[in-house]
Amino acid sequence: MPEGWFEEGFVTRGIVFFGSGKKYVEQAVAAAKRSAKWNDVPHLVYCSEVPADPGPLQIKTFSPTQHTWLDRIACLITAPFEHVIYLDADCGVVTNIMELFDILDEYEIAAAHAPGYRRYDDPDVPDAFYELNCGVLVFRTSPIILDLLKSWHACYRQWLRMPAFAGCVPSDQPSFRHVLWTCKVPLYVLGPEYNWRPWMNSFLCEKVKIIHAYSDDYEGLAQQANSTEGARIFLPLNRAREFLG
Repeated sequence: MPEGWFEEGFVTRGIVFFGSGKKYVEQAVAAAKRSAKWNDVPHLVYCSEVPADPGPLQIKTFSPTQHTWLDRIACLITAPFEHVIYLDADCGVVTNIMELFDILDEYEIAAAHAPGYRRYDDPDVPDAFYELNCGVLVFRTSPIILDLLKSWHACYRQWLRMPAFAGCVPSDQPSFRHVLWTCKVPLYVLGPEYNWRPWMNSFLCEKVKIIHAYSDDYEGLAQQANSTEGARIFLPLNRAREFLG
């Protein structure tokens, strides 16, 4: 990419990671480098400190607070791309995922269901409106989404100070569910292939593309997950025994 693209806004699409603390900064950088092998768009990592070897990545540092997930939301608000894929540091991209950007032709934001669907009872949200996992987010930086992100930040910050109901913190996902419901933005729910949690009960139909778990062998996990086609169920304990031998 040309020097200065970040400052001058040359790029419409980008993939974003976040790391707070030396360990997680290095994990986020490693995850971003893995994704960059497959996806020819700028990769930006928000870091609480400068990483040892950023390689081809763009790095933007921030001053951390005691609330990591609040920092993450604050960073997402400043994402410099029109269309963003955000991935947690423990997300292993195992193939091209550029088609995720195409969802933003029709929708403002996309995410996959959390494995537990709905862990906590929010009195303001219907039971049928399930919780979404925040480790893989696809969104426009449109006014409606910037308002949503700011509302999420404000809601989570308020709940950290004064929890609204049992279980609403420390995770930021209950507040994300809350603002998604109240803001009523055009939302698309991703299939688990784009946010696969291999050590949890899971159901797949297509090939896994993003593995959401720390692993030393993402290719091995992907090969096993994609060794058969069509609808299939994975049970974590059985899969762990098979994979580890």
